[in-house]
Amino acid sequence: MKKLLSLTLLITAMFLMFAACSNDEAKEPTLSGTKWVADYGQDEILVIEFTSDTKFQEYMADKNGNIASTGVYILIEK
Repeated sequence: MKKLLSLTLLITAMFLMFAACSNDEAKEPTLSGTKWVADYGQDEILVIEFTSDTKFQEYMADKNGNIASTGVYILIEK
């Protein structure tokens, strides 16, 4: 009985050790869809929103979310 249990544990350990994931390649990180919000002074917030990996929109707003100024920028690719 002890041999059977040891053999079962050994076989289970072997299966776990040699199991592979379907795709081990790491995906490149993306900023698309992320939004960063930061306090900017007493009554304003700064919002940076990435619309794609190469474009982002930046705007200042008051604490209620009313937009004061805006800009759209394109990141320079290497």
